[in-house]
Amino acid sequence: MKYYRNKDNKVYGLEDDQDPNDSINEEVFEITKEEAIKIANPPPTHEELVNRANEKKMHLIEEVIDKTSLLCTKLVLKRINKEEKDMLSSWIDYLDLLETIDTSKAPDINWPEIP
Repeated sequence: MKYYRNKDNKVYGLEDDQDPNDSINEEVFEITKEEAIKIANPPPTHEELVNRANEKKMHLIEEVIDKTSLLCTKLVLKRINKEEKDMLSSWIDYLDLLETIDTSKAPDINWPEIP
């Protein structure tokens, strides 16, 4: 297979015996398979990385809420034992760390470890 791109980086893949002049109605340049893959699958933009980091942060915060809701209820009702209270405290510490994360620095984010 041979690969071609046009001036707008649209990629075409043709069988080795196909002439690009017969199949493509514009000027194209032959490129390698690796170049074609890179053009067709560009690395994510900074904005996309920030959006992914925001989604991850929200998901992790939702996980904290899920893990702590019962423990908070037990705390309010004074029915929590020491082990549960320590676990709740660990999750709240983790939440505090999550809330300090600046997602605009994606992909250079050091995510805290889940308790």
